[in-house]
Amino acid sequence: MSGKRRIHYHHFACARHAVVIANGAAAETLLPGKMVRSQLPRLKRLALNMHIANGSVGTNPDYPCLSVGAARALFGMKRAQRREAA
Repeated sequence: MSGKRRIHYHHFACARHAVVIANGAAAETLLPGKMVRSQLPRLKRLALNMHIANGSVGTNPDYPCLSVGAARALFGMKRAQRREAA
């Protein structure tokens, strides 16, 4: 982002992983799988694990997770459909 020195990311988790609208753009809520949890500092990981244990944060996706290749193929197909419609 031109002219920006820093970008701040904000993640939030819900009882169910979902797609939400944030500042007009579709975004996904945090899905705290094993990879995400392994990258957190110890105290944040313990706090997140507590929320997972009491059910306030879910760990299963609501939608199927696509591989990188499948996502690229899907978005390429959608892009082609938009070009044809224009």
